[in-house]
Amino acid sequence: MGVCGERDLDFILPNRRSFDKCDLFTDEDLFTDFNVPHSTCQVEDQDGDGIIDGIDECPNTEYWAQDLNLTSTGCAWVAPTLPPAPMPTDSPTPVPAPIPVASVLDPDSEIDIAGGRATNKQTAEQCFYMPCAINGKIARYTVVIEPNKGPPGFEATPSHGSLSIVQGLRVYVPDRAKGRDPTSFLVQGRLTRVDPWTTIGQGTITVPDQRNANNANVTSTYASADTSKNHGEVLFPSNTQAFLTYRVVFPTWKDGGGYQHVGEVELPGLLVPGAATTRRRQLREA
Repeated sequence: MGVCGERDLDFILPNRRSFDKCDLFTDEDLFTDFNVPHSTCQVEDQDGDGIIDGIDECPNTEYWAQDLNLTSTGCAWVAPTLPPAPMPTDSPTPVPAPIPVASVLDPDSEIDIAGGRATNKQTAEQCFYMPCAINGKIARYTVVIEPNKGPPGFEATPSHGSLSIVQGLRVYVPDRAKGRDPTSFLVQGRLTRVDPWTTIGQGTITVPDQRNANNANVTSTYASADTSKNHGEVLFPSNTQAFLTYRVVFPTWKDGGGYQHVGEVELPGLLVPGAATTRRRQLREA
């Protein structure tokens, strides 16, 4: 019978790894004809596995069995059992923080007149175009009063398409005609054109008689109006309702005559990131 490789040698001479520890080997040491191989080595190794009894934690190891690997303590090596992988758990999706802005309205907002009449013309002194009310500068947006159409003002849907939470109203005065300045307001919001208007804030507003320069840029933030410009401001800090479109009207004005105007209107508030793109489409289609 041929001998090939370490495993054959271990089978034929199970004590061969202890040869350097022994002075004498008997037939029982060298061959596997006996039921329980043993060693007559001078070292005490009763089971003949090459691990001395003092550190052999498994004194009866059948080391001659095929495919049996021993550890340094004389025991059969067993592959460790790994703990089961933890099951993935659903974690909440982080909600983006609202973005504070000087006005939820922007110059590209879709805007319509509410009450009164605009002649859609612009002169060096006054502007009848509705976007002049929210274009970021003093532009004297003027409405011709028509009593049967309700209080004058405008309706606007911001172009950014985000839901927004309005927390105030700022009205900057134009360059002249203080008798046309508003003295009361109503701010409302809704999500689609078929929804009823929800009131965000209403009441009186006080604006100064001092005038602003025509076409002057308005520079403001969420926290502060442009203090270099004459204006009136009312806050709605408790409002938490978000909308897509707004209605801003001024039921009364100083002289009660046939015209009303504003220099610039801001709705300071919070934009809700990632919301309302589909709701904006619904608003257009409703």
